[in-house]
Amino acid sequence: MKFIGLLSLLAAGSCLAQEYGVTVEKDGSVKENCVSFWERAGGREGKYAILSAGDRKGLTSTGVIYLKVDDKLDASLRTEGTEVAVEIIYYDGAPGSFNVFYDSTDPAFLRIRTQPGAWKVPEGGKVMLKGDGQWKSVVLPLPMFNFRSNRLNGADLRIDFVGKAKSAVAIAAVRLKKQTPSAAKQVTPEDKEKTSK
Repeated sequence: MKFIGLLSLLAAGSCLAQEYGVTVEKDGSVKENCVSFWERAGGREGKYAILSAGDRKGLTSTGVIYLKVDDKLDASLRTEGTEVAVEIIYYDGAPGSFNVFYDSTDPAFLRIRTQPGAWKVPEGGKVMLKGDGQWKSVVLPLPMFNFRSNRLNGADLRIDFVGKAKSAVAIAAVRLKKQTPSAAKQVTPEDKEKTSK
């Protein structure tokens, strides 16, 4: 059993750190650990740029941001039977929203009839923006994740900017987080209000 566990760790290659993700550093460079920003060929859906806001920098786009997850990481997480969530650190620079999509193995989700599970929206996957000029964080559970197939136009995750959010909202980091099944449900501000009454 220990030998099999060691093999799965070795198969993960460089994806052995506790935190997996992509981050825009203070100097504007991009640090990747098993997750990367990915621009669709020809930049047909939005051009990427670095936006400076306060003490941080982030990636911004005129439309969408795609992310790819290393297949070795997907295999490692599946071997562990882990629940996964995505944390997005973003700059709320304009009113509007952004939507998050991911690839899943959910056979009941049929946005595209021939690709069950593709283009799934996580619970809380429409993130509303106030335009208050603050850096914020949201954590969204990704049940039944599938980071092997690259079925979101060649990527595994996609962030769509809506309205004035285009070019005024930036993503400083996208991190995948392991969760226990009990922690996998996202608690929204509305849930907190309901429980406090």
